[in-house]
Amino acid sequence: MSNDLTPFESLLKQKMASYEAPYNIKNWYHLDKKMNNNIAGNAPWVVAAVATFVVSAAIGIGLFNYRYSASVALSLDNSSPRFENLTAANIKSRAKLVQEPIQLIEPNSDFTAMIAGKQGDENAKYDSNGLSDLSSDNIDSGATNQNSAIETNSAKPEFGFQSNIRQGCAGEEIDFVAHNGPNSGSYLWNFGDGRFSKEANPKHKFSKPGKYDVSLSVTSNDGQISTAVLNDMITIHPTPDANFQWNFINESPNAVEVQIINTSYHANQYEWKFEDGSGSSQATPIKAIENDGKYSVLLKVSNDYGCQDEIIKQIAINAGSTLGAARSSKLGEVSFMPSALKSKEVNFELAIYDVNGQRVFETKSYQKPWDGKLANGEMADSGVYKWKVIITEKQAEQKYFYGDFTVFP
Repeated sequence: MSNDLTPFESLLKQKMASYEAPYNIKNWYHLDKKMNNNIAGNAPWVVAAVATFVVSAAIGIGLFNYRYSASVALSLDNSSPRFENLTAANIKSRAKLVQEPIQLIEPNSDFTAMIAGKQGDENAKYDSNGLSDLSSDNIDSGATNQNSAIETNSAKPEFGFQSNIRQGCAGEEIDFVAHNGPNSGSYLWNFGDGRFSKEANPKHKFSKPGKYDVSLSVTSNDGQISTAVLNDMITIHPTPDANFQWNFINESPNAVEVQIINTSYHANQYEWKFEDGSGSSQATPIKAIENDGKYSVLLKVSNDYGCQDEIIKQIAINAGSTLGAARSSKLGEVSFMPSALKSKEVNFELAIYDVNGQRVFETKSYQKPWDGKLANGEMADSGVYKWKVIITEKQAEQKYFYGDFTVFP
């Protein structure tokens, strides 16, 4: 412990050394009179007690007067508190210091709210950094650190990620973007469907409908790992599968008419577009085709989730081939069967029509050609007969062929 005395202690020591109890002639006169009294002679102990009490009281009164006067003297001689870091900007004058409180820190809403929450404790003192002392040694440093405290208490941007959509269709490309990750490091995305990515901002397609949890782990260069997870982040709806088939339903060989059969899945809205510029919104439209060749048909489908799909197919009508069919034959020598059908691998239907458009023959076997006879077994008359062939391929798509065959007498 230091032996140096404060100014107050030094002054107290000096006053005590030169102190003398005040002399009161009246008090001593009464004391002398009582000592000469007979009572004092009979009870000397009473006199001693009274004398001791009077002297002690006088000394006590003197000490009280001395301490009070010394304190006042000290406050007048040292009118400034022991704030070692007070500046001229904070202390205007001695008179102002005595009359008004000193505001050492500029008003701050955060600081004010913090102080207001602790006003119930009269003995507590707080600076802008939450220190428990506002002494002269800490006031200046507290004011200096005010801005740094605000920066320290401010919330750090939260690490995470987002996507451009939260609901999509199967097969739709979705963009993922990470936020507030390290400037450098490694990324690992888990899309919840068994697929991963190491890109910072990847693109991903979910192939199946469902709800998917997505997580992102980022490892900084110093080995710190940050992980964010969003449960059921992405909802994938079924995407329609657009598809169709067709059947030729015309009876007249050269007036081709086709019924288009919609075989799409997960769709309830349809839009057809045909090569000739016409269209339809029916599920299974019927279309007459006037020209030979490959006739294009477009189908667009959608569902209630807005998911879409489309497909284009071509319907073949006499597309570059007559199947090797004969053009004519003599009556009695007829054996009509297009050479392209003489194979076990071809699935076909052959029909023959007379001049009136009546069907006179049909077969599905290349081993049963038309021999020139009618359905009732009678021999056909000479003349021009029409034929049509519908070939059904393995994909259940049909190709249509037709032509003329002349029977000579």
